[in-house]
Amino acid sequence: MKNLTNEQYKLSVDLAGGRVMEFSLAGKNHLADAALFPGSTIWTAPQLDWDWPPPPALDSEPYSVVHSDEQTLELTSAVCSQLNIRLAKAFSAIPHGFRVTTTINNVSSQAQTYAPWQVSRVLGGHTYFYSATGPLPNSNLPMQREGNVFLYEHNPKLLTEGVKCFANNSGGWIANIFAGQIFIKRFPKLDEADVAPSEGEVEVYAFDSESNPYVEVEVQGPYTTIASGAQTSWAVDWWLIPVPDDFPPLGAIAEVGQALAQIVQGVSK
Repeated sequence: MKNLTNEQYKLSVDLAGGRVMEFSLAGKNHLADAALFPGSTIWTAPQLDWDWPPPPALDSEPYSVVHSDEQTLELTSAVCSQLNIRLAKAFSAIPHGFRVTTTINNVSSQAQTYAPWQVSRVLGGHTYFYSATGPLPNSNLPMQREGNVFLYEHNPKLLTEGVKCFANNSGGWIANIFAGQIFIKRFPKLDEADVAPSEGEVEVYAFDSESNPYVEVEVQGPYTTIASGAQTSWAVDWWLIPVPDDFPPLGAIAEVGQALAQIVQGVSK
């Protein structure tokens, strides 16, 4: 395990899969580190390229350390023979958290097209995002909506199977609120034409187990054609802040969305 610190923030990365197992503020981890599929990982999209399970070279096999110090970590995977790529992951301290950068290296002899896909498991709570166009037709996760702000409130007792929401035209953020903390991912917004086939710019997956509950907070980068021997990189900022005393009630979806957008704007400055 490699640990990074940034004032009261901590990021712990397991070299097996380069998987983030802890993102904490003042000792409170926001990630589901004991879930059936724990922590935060990186895949490629579309999933149609590899179905299930994810390629072991990317998701579970050992990564090599390229650089490591107290506030930065750079890792690289072995070559994934299934996709003919190599993944590099870089983690660096920023205000209120860490930046997570993914690089896809095309090691094949021909051009290939992939999107980076970041999947972070949390224990439940309330997950919010903005979408100008709403869930895509392939969605089956029950969402609540006010205006263009969407909420999934996790309750595994109401689920009989794993369910998922896909959406585009986001606000460049997705947030999960649980146990007094707000976990925000800030990322570059995509045009719909740049989203991988059968995927979404933002995605939320809910696992239906009461004994092992978790929610996946997911974002995807641009679906990019990568020349032979070339690479493409994509960065997502992770922020973790306490829920402010004057924060709106979690059921006031539009107000929460506005408050989250203001936090994103304020922290981004």
